[in-house]
Amino acid sequence: MVLRLRRSAERMADLIEDVTAPAENRIAAARAMVTVQDQLIDLLGIPRRPAAAGGKRPSAPTLDVSPAAPLPPPDLPA
Repeated sequence: MVLRLRRSAERMADLIEDVTAPAENRIAAARAMVTVQDQLIDLLGIPRRPAAAGGKRPSAPTLDVSPAAPLPPPDLPA
C-alpha cells in the first residue's frame, strides 16, 4: 500500500510540475498529493508535530541548544 501511494504521489508531482497542464488540474493534483502524503505519514508511523498550545496553559520553557563547549560530566576529571 505504501509503494502504491508513493507511485501515486510521484504521478501527481509530475502533473503539478507540468506547466502545460490546466491550472485547475494542477491545483487538484496538489491537494490530492497532500492527502496522499498524510496517508503515507499515517502508514509509516511518522510522529506528527504537536499542535500549538492554546492560550489556556503556558508554553514549555525554551532550552538553550546553542553549540557551546560541552561540560564534562561531574564524575570525570576536566
